[in-house]
Amino acid sequence: MAGSASTITYDYESNTPDQIKRIKIAWTSDAAAGTVTATTKRISGTLLYVVTDPGTAAPTDNYDITIKDEFAIDVLADLGGTNGTAPTLANRDTTNTEKVRLVAEDNTVNTIQIPGSRPIVNSPLTVAVAAAGNSKEGTIYIYWTPNVRG
Repeated sequence: MAGSASTITYDYESNTPDQIKRIKIAWTSDAAAGTVTATTKRISGTLLYVVTDPGTAAPTDNYDITIKDEFAIDVLADLGGTNGTAPTLANRDTTNTEKVRLVAEDNTVNTIQIPGSRPIVNSPLTVAVAAAGNSKEGTIYIYWTPNVRG
């Protein structure tokens, strides 16, 4: 992908095991394809939530983000279960900062959080932005903890 770029920043102290950690991915989409991909270092723990912030050259409305592990498996894909709704990073807004809690919700009982439904990872994460428009910008923040909380 000629023309796409990303910068990954890790905001945490590696010696603080209980601290909620943040990965910041500042991205610029490809000038022709409108996509960008970034791969983090190995993350071992539980993903908590993701914040998306469109940049000054805002992405096209309803752009999509996926987060995959080292086996190219979408870490959010199976969180819904039988009665649940999996969190999604599809259809991000072009003007508003948005937060998505990475926990499945049970649609049968007043939309409650399903215990044990947070994504647990032990892998580098590949974050892909699609349908963002050509040469657009944004920032993705992934919050996680090294504790396995499920």
